[in-house]
Amino acid sequence: MHPDPSPIEELGSLRPYGIRDVARWDENARWLGLLPLQLMENAGRAVADVIETAFPDARRIAVLAGPGNNGGDGFVAARHLARNRTVDVYLVGRPEEIRTPEAKHNFALIAASPHVRVTALGAEDDVRALRLEAYDLILDALLGAGLRGAPRGLMRAAIEAINRHRPRRPVVAVDLPSGHPHEPTVEADVAVTFEWDKREYAGFARIVRPIGFLPELAHLVGPADVRPHLMRRGAHKGENGDLLILAGSARYPGAAALAALAAAPFVDRVFLARPGEAPPPSPAVIPVPLPDRPGGGRETFHPDDVALLRSYLEAADAVVLGPGLGRTPEALAFVRSVLAVLEALRRPHVVDADALYALEPSGSPGSERAVGPNASTEDAPSGGGADADPIRVLTPHGGEFRRLWTAAFAAAERSVEERTDLGSTYSIGPATPWADIAALGEATRRLAERWHAVVLRKGRLDMISDGRRWRYNLTGDVGLTAGGTGDVLAGLIGAFLARGVPPLEAAMTGAFLVGLTGETLARKVGPHYTAEAVAGALPEVTERVRRGDAPPRIASPFFP
Repeated sequence: MHPDPSPIEELGSLRPYGIRDVARWDENARWLGLLPLQLMENAGRAVADVIETAFPDARRIAVLAGPGNNGGDGFVAARHLARNRTVDVYLVGRPEEIRTPEAKHNFALIAASPHVRVTALGAEDDVRALRLEAYDLILDALLGAGLRGAPRGLMRAAIEAINRHRPRRPVVAVDLPSGHPHEPTVEADVAVTFEWDKREYAGFARIVRPIGFLPELAHLVGPADVRPHLMRRGAHKGENGDLLILAGSARYPGAAALAALAAAPFVDRVFLARPGEAPPPSPAVIPVPLPDRPGGGRETFHPDDVALLRSYLEAADAVVLGPGLGRTPEALAFVRSVLAVLEALRRPHVVDADALYALEPSGSPGSERAVGPNASTEDAPSGGGADADPIRVLTPHGGEFRRLWTAAFAAAERSVEERTDLGSTYSIGPATPWADIAALGEATRRLAERWHAVVLRKGRLDMISDGRRWRYNLTGDVGLTAGGTGDVLAGLIGAFLARGVPPLEAAMTGAFLVGLTGETLARKVGPHYTAEAVAGALPEVTERVRRGDAPPRIASPFFP
């Protein structure tokens, strides 16, 4: 049976995990083409609508507004209410202290209007002298969510001024009562909150109104998810991580080179162990010597190599395993032995390409118990049980995803792995109906939960999950189907793991940056570029994202 998404997932319902998610949605909404000015207009209009409906007899309204976006929402509400009511706006602070362009714009509109009287209160004595008895309703637009610590100074005085007039005058709050959850807090009759019910904030009545957030923001990977991880952790050697790459073979030496080239600009050191005699791909990559096998020569890795590499495995901050490795019995046995060591060390790692074929359900022939999806908690080494956070990132394409699904769920759900939307890399795209995107996202979540790993299913839309929630990345270009781009992705994810980025965020960051780099190259040369070109362009694209300069997703006259 196809894994059905929950109703919440199918509808794309917005529910953040915390206030940081809301800030992320704001930035990602802009990247998608939804302007903050639009959201502020919708929020202020929603507040005005509630007042007009719930308090029809309120003919004189006082708006107390702060200098942030909560105040900006209040400015918009004041403009709409002034059509048929008397509205006075009290800016708690000075006009030059208004923070955002959107709030400044809406303040300028009401300040220039003869229908709204605006007064700036720049001193605490001015706020304490405020008399609100003549008004039928007070609108609290002082402070929004995300307040750190108790209100002080002007804001404390304004909150106390509002509360002095309760319960004689009804008070409506924008988003949530100012000061909440600290003291003092505005004693509001109701808060008009946006998009979700803010149930994490208790103690006040609320009315929920949508303001136009795109439902996909709850799952989308955008610049706001990536940018926090692009700053280097320090300016000294050793503070940005060491990455060990175990990849390649005598037949496929290039895959290891691409992974190393992609990772090198983002970490302190890249150590590369690969069979064969190919020279290091760059002076920045440190080769790890592998002696010839008995009888001379070396075609691939061997289980005996684990002992030779033990000191490197212990010293590395993260490991990439698999690109170009080959699927010989010796190579796959080597992978299983390495995975057991990494689990015991609790070392973050990426399992890519051929190494994915070493993963088998526990109890099957040749498998390691701690490697498969059914490994028991008591047998998992060093805290690697079901309750521990995943340290492993799996990066299958569509066919490899189907194989992992079959291995994890076996014949009981065989119809699932036969579905083309699980097995085909290109069956899901930006024009796919949301229900199908959500179904594949939920399937990715279930697979990640089963394997106790972060799963990044590569495709036209990359699906990413840690087994708790799923996300999707829509950056990318058809040129990324070129051989080797998956090796670049594996190396880049490994680099962010080495820098201490959690596995889910490292996978999202890698997928977003590689996809955006492909788009950037396509604008310059069309789809005819190589994986090496992607690796070479990654630093420039990454810096653009870090500066907040990621190109918007839509062509619009509102974006330069």
